Amino acid sequence: MAEDALRKAREAELRKNTYRVFRETPVYSCREIIEIVGREYRKAAGGARGWRSVEARRLQTVYETVRRILRRILALPGSDNLSTFHRELLEATIGLREYEEALRRVRRSLHLAKRFYGDYMVLVTTARDRREAARYRREGCGRILSLVRRLCRHLDTLRRARDEILKSHVVAEGLPVVTVAGAPNTGKSTLISRMSTAEPEVAPYPFTTKNIIVGKVEPRARSKPPYYMVDVPGLLDREPRSDAEKRALAAIKTLTDILLFLIDPTEAAVEPLEKQLDLLRRIRGVIGSEPLIIAVNKVDAATREEVVAALREAARVCRELGCLRVVAISALRGDNIEELRRVIEEEISGMVLNARHRAREP
Repeated sequence: MAEDALRKAREAELRKNTYRVFRETPVYSCREIIEIVGREYRKAAGGARGWRSVEARRLQTVYETVRRILRRILALPGSDNLSTFHRELLEATIGLREYEEALRRVRRSLHLAKRFYGDYMVLVTTARDRREAARYRREGCGRILSLVRRLCRHLDTLRRARDEILKSHVVAEGLPVVTVAGAPNTGKSTLISRMSTAEPEVAPYPFTTKNIIVGKVEPRARSKPPYYMVDVPGLLDREPRSDAEKRALAAIKTLTDILLFLIDPTEAAVEPLEKQLDLLRRIRGVIGSEPLIIAVNKVDAATREEVVAALREAARVCRELGCLRVVAISALRGDNIEELRRVIEEEISGMVLNARHRAREP
């Protein structure tokens, strides 16, 4: 429906904006904030005349430095203003409640810092002598910095949230997304390296991909629309999930227009064939009715018997779950990649065409 296309376009824009805000918003640790304050404090008395002015300038510098840093941190969006993908990602890896509590604590500390500054500035500027002014200045600075120290855990939460967002950057142009999923070491990164602009780390051992990697595909035929291929960390058919697996599920759940599920049919597979197919069933439950393609990979390394058995079982599960096609490929050698590309691009062309027709409907 037109509403669905509009929703996806809005989500894409929100993903882009969410990433931009996190990228442009530094989050310092409490120790770093105190070090910054210290550097500014040492320069604070320059140009001030008279002991009241010197002490007032020092107190003002501490407050304004803390205020500037905390206000910048509060540019981070609340959970209600995150994209669906980033909300799922933070819920899976950090916890939205912890994220919101951290923002609330920063906001509260900023309010208290302002109150402390106002109270102690009055005391400093009305002090009877230099010693009394210095004592009030020390007390005021100490109380403001104690607020920063109490934020250590909450600032760490916000730093980890920022790291998660930046590690899992998803380019947002509103293009269709093909999410490539499967158990570890099924060849997802190799396939995406061959088909797209992405350059994920490729190695012959499992769990290489820890974050979400995005590559853009420009079809050879100009009449075909471009799309993204998203490489997600490998999944195992078990609980509890690692942080990398939580990132993968967040992407699968919220980004997928087409799911491409890779199967490793070889004896050296991290998970046996039956477990890989059980994983596929679980993922089907996550993505709902989104189109599904199954690719039996590593036909260059598997025996004929392993390939035939994997294709037979994949075809059975394809009928059970409803999928577009089962394709046998070698991502490493390039076998049948053009056929896989054709299946993907035909489905995407149909999706884009349907979206355009629906957009024209009154």
